[in-house]
Amino acid sequence: RQPGTGQPSLFNPPPIRISASPRYSIQTNLVDSSQKLFQLQQEFSNAKVISLDTETTSTDPMQAELVGISFAIRENEGWYIPVGHSNGQKNLDLQQVREFLQPALSDPNIPKIGHNLKYDSLVLRRHGLEVKPLSFDIMLAAWLIDPATHRLGLKELAELELDIRMTHIEELIGSGRGQRSMAEVAIADVAPYAAADAEVPLRLQPILIRRMEEHNALQIFKEVEMPLV
Repeated sequence: RQPGTGQPSLFNPPPIRISASPRYSIQTNLVDSSQKLFQLQQEFSNAKVISLDTETTSTDPMQAELVGISFAIRENEGWYIPVGHSNGQKNLDLQQVREFLQPALSDPNIPKIGHNLKYDSLVLRRHGLEVKPLSFDIMLAAWLIDPATHRLGLKELAELELDIRMTHIEELIGSGRGQRSMAEVAIADVAPYAAADAEVPLRLQPILIRRMEEHNALQIFKEVEMPLV
């Protein structure tokens, strides 16, 4: 139940379960109605941090169309909002999403984190959602710790630092000539994948902070690199 309301949570069962490995399982909440969007808004009002990720149609943030947005504010749980899936799938109206979530997403007292935040913030800005403050980029932190590494992808970092195997995008959209757009993938399949992409940065952040402290890189991360993002 929702604290103080006596109302049953719209996010409680049946949750979508993701089990990328025996050690990794989170609850995924599909936000596909106004009521669930309102409940996510209430969750945001008490959030100490918001981790976010976008699902799109392109790796170019200036060309990408928004397919969905995922969020996490605590470990073991994530939310997915479909806004641009094709083939007649049920999406939420993006204008409604903006009205409900923009206050929290631009709240200066709630830090925003993620992996490759520059990309996500540009995509969201193009679609009318301003995200700030951008406080912690997992990819940038990993690069500062080891500038020579080529293992900067979220899935690689999760395996390296957390010993968990996440679903890779090719498992959803394929590769080569048979590759399809994320918009064509069923929402039920994208939701757990996207929720994990938002939740895992919450797990990685304290590890990478400790590593940056060990490499005397935390100050430059906070004072130079993140402001540049």
